[in-house]
Amino acid sequence: MSIISDQIVTKMVLIISEEDDLSTQVVIDWLVHFKKDFTRINNSDKVRVRGIKITNDSLDFEILGKGLLTYSLLSSEIKSFWYRRGEMNLDIDTEFDFIVNEQGLSEGISAYLYEEKVFLQSAIYKCIESVAASTVDNFQTTINRKFESLLLAKKVGLKIPATAIVQSIEELNFFVANHGPDIVTKGINENIRILTKESYICSPTVSLNPKDLGDASQCFFPTLIQKKIAKEFDVRVFYIKGKAFAAAIFTSNKYKDEVDFRVVSRIDDRLLRIIPYSLDEITIDQLNSFMKIMGRDSGSFDLVQSSDGQLYFLEMNPVGQFGFLSDACNYYIERYIAKNL
Repeated sequence: MSIISDQIVTKMVLIISEEDDLSTQVVIDWLVHFKKDFTRINNSDKVRVRGIKITNDSLDFEILGKGLLTYSLLSSEIKSFWYRRGEMNLDIDTEFDFIVNEQGLSEGISAYLYEEKVFLQSAIYKCIESVAASTVDNFQTTINRKFESLLLAKKVGLKIPATAIVQSIEELNFFVANHGPDIVTKGINENIRILTKESYICSPTVSLNPKDLGDASQCFFPTLIQKKIAKEFDVRVFYIKGKAFAAAIFTSNKYKDEVDFRVVSRIDDRLLRIIPYSLDEITIDQLNSFMKIMGRDSGSFDLVQSSDGQLYFLEMNPVGQFGFLSDACNYYIERYIAKNL
């Protein structure tokens, strides 16, 4: 642990999140309840880190931020660190606007400075993790790599739906011939989210009928497809450091065939029934192995129980929401997180 001076310093929880993340605020409410000091850095804050110094005996730095509040935090004050979501927005200008004779030099220097900024940001995260006595997650493993997650789920013994990335009608028809016509499609990384002046466009996981493609081009952009699992109910699991909070999600009969329960939720929350669900020890061990290999402390698992009683892994969102699960099942997940920070 870094020591700046001999005086007693206040130890606190450092949180990196997004300003509109409700779960972060609820965790903070519990931190206040437990009388734990904290500093929250939102991705919209302008942050500067100064005095970074590493020696054989110490690691020192100071974080200065300005957002809704202005704050200053010494490395010696960091007791624990929770990376929730978002990123630290370093207030560093990488645009090089110096007059030069050689064409492209200014752009090249700007690109180099931007790359240096990215690596500096990564180094700062590592510095924070190094001085914190305990940490929950990190910025480096936040990307939702769905295909890689499927490979890992298969490796640890979880059942997965047959999945392919296709880019032609021929490949699509081959998949259908082997796995049947009931298929779904989703983004390879994230589902599309586009905000315009008039509307917000969001594409959830949806069913895909090959017949609907009609006269579509023989070749198209690489697309992830999966065999549709005839489900009895969805299972959502919020996992954090070996503890799994699970819920079964039932959809009203009118929307029972809807692939993504979030679509039903947007219509009316009352069309969903969410109850606590107990995972068997084998599944918990598989989730533990998955997260250990993934290098994550927490994440939200999307599972589905098929009509024949089999549990299938769909994906794991590293920074998924858990508030609705906590509220519906009275799990008080936010309290659990705050107590352990």
